[in-house]
Amino acid sequence: MSELSLESMMVGDILARWPDTATAFNRHKMACPGCAMAPFMTLSEACKAYGLKFDGVAESVRRSIAPLVSAE
Repeated sequence: MSELSLESMMVGDILARWPDTATAFNRHKMACPGCAMAPFMTLSEACKAYGLKFDGVAESVRRSIAPLVSAE
């Protein structure tokens, strides 16, 4: 599968499609799982809101979904 573009994906969509990504968000101390703003913020926007570098968070999310994406 080609590289998954997470930058413009809504956090809520990521969590709905791959619930195991909650651990990646928690690892970065992001309260995205269960947050009312998750359906309205892209991953890039959420990273900015937390003052985190997008690349680091995206890599964590990709690692947590890699086994699931290859099975799709």
